[in-house]
Amino acid sequence: LRHDARYAMFAEAMLANGQAGDAAHVIRDVFELSAEPWGKCEFLRLRAATERALGRDGDARVTLMASLDAARAIRCPAWELRSALDLATLLGERSAHGEARHILAPVHARFTDGFETGDLANARLLLAQLARRQA
Repeated sequence: LRHDARYAMFAEAMLANGQAGDAAHVIRDVFELSAEPWGKCEFLRLRAATERALGRDGDARVTLMASLDAARAIRCPAWELRSALDLATLLGERSAHGEARHILAPVHARFTDGFETGDLANARLLLAQLARRQA
């Protein structure tokens, strides 16, 4: 694994343990060391998670849009799904159910297999919840 991948795992573990501030420092350091880190879209998604954990949902929304754009630029559907899932979750929590579905549904629809994976299962569940809330 490249060093950037290890830092992504560290940041994700820190977030899971409630250490959003520490995770934010790790992510900031990665961007200071490399303007284009491996998996830039994943680091942006993790940055958005730290912003959410620190109560900055507006910043997180902007960062998630950048993450989604970065994943699309490199044509990586798995990272696009993760970014879209996090953005749709944020929007759904803010009662923007239609917008959340509009972002997540087309990304999810492009997958033809792997539906037992966590990200696809979570996307399917969120899409169902959003449909119920929008109806």
